[in-house]
Amino acid sequence: MWLVIAGSWLAAAAPAYRVDFLHVLFMGGFTLLILAVATRVTLSHGGHSLEAERRNWPLRLGMAGGLFALAARVGATFTPNAFFELLALAGVVWLAGVLFWGVALLRLIVGRTEPPRVVDGRGAKG
Repeated sequence: MWLVIAGSWLAAAAPAYRVDFLHVLFMGGFTLLILAVATRVTLSHGGHSLEAERRNWPLRLGMAGGLFALAARVGATFTPNAFFELLALAGVVWLAGVLFWGVALLRLIVGRTEPPRVVDGRGAKG
């Protein structure tokens, strides 16, 4: 959430770099929020414990890839000699991180053999 706030403020404070700093909002903030929320929803609806989220290394690698890609993208603006190389690096790392996370989460969904336990309004498991 902090990257959403930071990206919005940076884009407003430095209009000359508005497009570049909006990447902080979209690549950083929204990507990390989507990964975190989708992981929580998938694990909780799949019957996995909250502990599975705390030790979820695909989520951490996906987030690390997103943050690295964000740093490369914003850094490309201030490195004109390597601008396109850094854009390519940012794109490849972002895609690799999100794909790795998605494949790992898909394996959790497909690999589930028993139906999730349903909890009714009273807390009784059925």
